[in-house]
Amino acid sequence: MERIDSRQFKDYSQQIDDIEFFQGDTITIPFQFIDFDGDVVTLRKSPKSQTYVKWLLCPFGQYQNPLVELKSTTVNNPSDDVYIDDETNIVYVHLDDSKTQKLIHGKYVQQIILYYDFENGNPQREFRRAQGFVIFKEKIPDFS
Repeated sequence: MERIDSRQFKDYSQQIDDIEFFQGDTITIPFQFIDFDGDVVTLRKSPKSQTYVKWLLCPFGQYQNPLVELKSTTVNNPSDDVYIDDETNIVYVHLDDSKTQKLIHGKYVQQIILYYDFENGNPQREFRRAQGFVIFKEKIPDFS
């Protein structure tokens, strides 16, 4: 991910590199959250943490219409759709063929959202600072 400095908002966002694959593919997308100084964010400070991550996919230009919405669970199993690796602080989004088969070829927007639990009794805080493009390619039918 490339950090983009936005002085206008005194904040920053990250552009996720484009991802291209075929509809019906199975893919795992890794993410790592970093702060403004470039340091890795510790996602869960303790086992009681209520931090979770959500991943959204929508057709390009149709942000109000997410087609795929995946969320990490409190159980946090490596086989979950969204898994937070507490040791590396890397989030893995797993897309299997059942989620990508029905998507038509074309350009989509992905956003990764961190709902961070500061473990101070307050609700989680939403951090939505990264998005990128996913391009689904149509498979050429094999008629043999």
